Amino acid sequence: MDDLINKKLTRLFSGYEKTADLDDLHDEIFDDVKESAKDLQQKEHLSDEEAVDKAFLQMGDLTKVIDQIGEKKGNGTFKFNFHFLSQQDSEVVYEDEFALDEIEKINLKFHSDAVKIISTDSDKLKLTQYKNPQTADDPIVQVSSQNGDLNIHLPEKKFSISIGVFISTTRLPKLLIELPNSYKGTLNSDFGSGSMLVKGIKNHAAANFTFHSGSLKISNSVFSESGCSFHSGSLSVSDSLADYFGSDFSSGTLRLNNVTAKYDIKATSGTVRLNKITGAGSVNLSSGVVRADFKKVTGDLKLTALSGMIRAVLPSQDEFAFKLSAKTGTVRLKDVFDAPVDYDIESSSAKLGTVGEAKSYRLLSRVSSGTIVID
Repeated sequence: MDDLINKKLTRLFSGYEKTADLDDLHDEIFDDVKESAKDLQQKEHLSDEEAVDKAFLQMGDLTKVIDQIGEKKGNGTFKFNFHFLSQQDSEVVYEDEFALDEIEKINLKFHSDAVKIISTDSDKLKLTQYKNPQTADDPIVQVSSQNGDLNIHLPEKKFSISIGVFISTTRLPKLLIELPNSYKGTLNSDFGSGSMLVKGIKNHAAANFTFHSGSLKISNSVFSESGCSFHSGSLSVSDSLADYFGSDFSSGTLRLNNVTAKYDIKATSGTVRLNKITGAGSVNLSSGVVRADFKKVTGDLKLTALSGMIRAVLPSQDEFAFKLSAKTGTVRLKDVFDAPVDYDIESSSAKLGTVGEAKSYRLLSRVSSGTIVID
């Protein structure tokens, strides 16, 4: 059976560049197809080939999901990875401190540079800009304050590299922001295709991040609320807490690891991976993959996708009501819970009922075309 599944998956994935996200998708599809095929064999007494064919059919149009996550081979694009240069490797070209006594908002804007924000016990915000050793005359960060706003703008320096008929542009200034732990205002960030690292910010401030196709990593931080909006790119949040976490993106990857929050995640396409999550809320994708592993559920859950795959791992001791449906596809609720499962409706494409006394929360999950697995 494994060979049959792998042959089909090889054909599906053969035209795409190999990436970690695509590897994860491949493995998830393999596991779900194999599990579904074995169930079909037991219930319908099918051969390996018949069971695998039917399991793939029940998964819906997988090419749409793969298209949204993978990058097709030979499309002529180039990617650049931006990194924050160490202090010992870079000359300081700008350094200054700013009092935040009357500042309610910090507005940061840059395009495709690398910016890092860390915490400080000082009562002043400190900016340090480093020179890239490969360039000269980097634009200097511009800072202004008006009506309670501190505006930080890092201009871009264009540096063109000719590669055959392709012209690629990188922008190279790098900036370190040390944010006082005492600051309780709002942090706003707007950037294009650059990268940002936010680490150790635990002042319970509100934070809003908007970017086009870059990368944002947040770790070891505590916010009153955090909003992240991007067109395409990647967002990673780890070991952090927020009263509210919201994210809205067109395509890309969102990963939350060991995060506590009430969340609201919306995406046109892409991958959402929630690992060791404490909280409640909703994930809504038009197409893509949702994988959610909950350490503790504190309220109702809503996981939906028009086409794709949804897999949620819930604490085995939980008791909850569930409504699971797939218009075209399969639904599986595994028998892994401590309390008994009571079904009002049970079919391969819909399951309605309760686990135990359903006293903790409600689980709603729906796909138009695809697979739902709850374990």
